[in-house]
Amino acid sequence: MERRSRVRILALVALIVALPLLAVPSGLAGSSPGTFSLTGKLKNTLTLSVDDLANLGLPIQEITVMFQSGPSTVTRTFTGPLLYDVIEYAQPRLNDNNKNDQLRFYVSATGSDKYRAIVAWGEFDPGFEGKKILLAITEDGVSLADQGPRLVVPGDKRGGRYVTGIKTVRLERGS
Repeated sequence: MERRSRVRILALVALIVALPLLAVPSGLAGSSPGTFSLTGKLKNTLTLSVDDLANLGLPIQEITVMFQSGPSTVTRTFTGPLLYDVIEYAQPRLNDNNKNDQLRFYVSATGSDKYRAIVAWGEFDPGFEGKKILLAITEDGVSLADQGPRLVVPGDKRGGRYVTGIKTVRLERGS
């Protein structure tokens, strides 16, 4: 009887110690503030920070955008590498035997608040629309290192695809 009581007490203590670990939202366990995963149909899956993005050796772009946010028009200036350049850096797994295979792909960006937006490959590939979509590392001259990069989709009338605090950028292939 005494042995069973000790085992139950130890099991209860283990559960109490483990509960805070179980409460971490999925996808965020072990991630550092300001870092994100670059994953999906890539040869190189990476975990990057804003500083890493700045130091990959990719060209840093600066764009000023205007978009509707509620009833107001917002103007912001962002800097960062192009989404296209970052995806190319990680080497997308394309099938060269399929004509325009890249047009079957899209990128989803998910923020720390679980907000997600999608951009089609054809939007940001310079061989197609060539929209200068950024993974921004600064906003109006202020570093985004503490919160993570921001997806910036110039030309959108509303800021709905401007994902803040990115935690995951995922390249996927549609059907």
